[in-house]
Amino acid sequence: MSIESARDLASVARTCRRFYPLVMGTLWNDVYLSTTYEWPENLSEYPHTASKRALSFVRNVTLWVYEEPDDNYPTSDDFYELFEFMSGCFRMLKDTTAIDIMNLHVGLYDPNNYQPDCKDIIEAINSTTWRILKRVRKMKLQVLGLHTGRKTARLVDLLSMLKQNVDILEIDASPITAWAPLLQSFPRLKTLEVRVSESQTRSLQAETTFWTVVSQLPTLNSVWADTTPIPPTLDSLHFSHLISLRLYFYAGMAYGEWTQSLVTIFKQMPVLEKLLFSHVVSTSETRAEGRAMQITTIASTNLKDLELYCTIPIGLISTIARHCRRLTLLTVCDFAEADNVDDEDLRQLSLSCPNLRKIHFQSAKHITSLEYFAAFHHLEVLKLFYSAGRFIDIPLLLKLVDSCPKLAQIIVTDTSIGRRKWEREFEDTAPEDLFSAAAELPSYFEPKINNGESWGAPDGLIEYAVRIDRLREDISQFQQLTKRLGRSLVRSSFFTKC
Repeated sequence: MSIESARDLASVARTCRRFYPLVMGTLWNDVYLSTTYEWPENLSEYPHTASKRALSFVRNVTLWVYEEPDDNYPTSDDFYELFEFMSGCFRMLKDTTAIDIMNLHVGLYDPNNYQPDCKDIIEAINSTTWRILKRVRKMKLQVLGLHTGRKTARLVDLLSMLKQNVDILEIDASPITAWAPLLQSFPRLKTLEVRVSESQTRSLQAETTFWTVVSQLPTLNSVWADTTPIPPTLDSLHFSHLISLRLYFYAGMAYGEWTQSLVTIFKQMPVLEKLLFSHVVSTSETRAEGRAMQITTIASTNLKDLELYCTIPIGLISTIARHCRRLTLLTVCDFAEADNVDDEDLRQLSLSCPNLRKIHFQSAKHITSLEYFAAFHHLEVLKLFYSAGRFIDIPLLLKLVDSCPKLAQIIVTDTSIGRRKWEREFEDTAPEDLFSAAAELPSYFEPKINNGESWGAPDGLIEYAVRIDRLREDISQFQQLTKRLGRSLVRSSFFTKC
């Protein structure tokens, strides 16, 4: 909401008692406080900038009371400014009694890491942090999200303070050895996000404890983790509560660790509905490991959203299709391999997964039977590697127009495989040579040029959009005109064939 709109609503609230509760509920429902942005404005200066009555309408609070330290921050002056801000936040929290949802970003500072003249103000900041945590612990919140700082001191003490209250927990770059055993003391925990620093020393015992607790917490249904493989010794565990999993591997693993994790996921997570699995480290060894992976048992038959950014063996997608018939989103993308999806996979998907709405095969070079996509009548998004363009002919387009009424366009790209600057086949090839139908229907193939606005993509041509929606509309208009005026007055060498 803009400041002008807020002022207009406030004016209405002041002039009309009947509208006061509605307007105040709109203006004060959401509160966001950080050292860089406040909404409502200057609320950290409470009580000078708001009343207790206004605070009674607050339902959703996002509060940042920790700033990540670096080489030049915080200085002594920065600490004093942070203390003033936090004190105001605490005053506001004491008088806000009807909060339903809170997201708290918090941390503590170690005085020993700073100049001696900062010791008193740091102790004052830490004391205020504890006061805020104690206040939050007494609140009857419907949802509490706790987000700890990457460089916070006394992490275990922070977690212990609110372990009975937290529904969403985000831990960033703190060694899991210190806090993993504490997870079993979070009876309300529903969502867990863990980011591991690449410099941390790994611990098999801590990783075992982490995944064991994940399997045992009955309320935990969503996990986001990186560089934390599932140890093979846990092959008897069943993750009977986990619905959503996002697992990333940014650092090198010992042979078999990341592939065994994927095998475990499919085998031991029976209620899983959403899976994103990413292994971005690509070497000849990891690619060979992925191709040799054997997944014969798939217990995750409830999968709806599946994203695989890793090397997989040929035939895995067919196996997944036969077991996971509820799929609505499927992404298979490997930056190094190009033969992990083939026509047999497409055939099996078309037979087993009719509810697919989004399909991303941006690195699949060897699919040719694109007519199978017409079997997905709910298809909304289709992204392909550009080599599939030569199989996008007029009969295929007409099939997609009729069979996939929600499909607006096919995105054909080369950006996802990380091509080098001298690999310019995609950019230098004319559209009519890339696409079978482009010579006769050039207006339906739209290039997208990147001039620096698409992060991570090279400048120049990055994709084509094959405009199924425009073709569908033109065919419909031609048919309507023909019906009204007759074929003798409305002629087209192409549309008369439709």
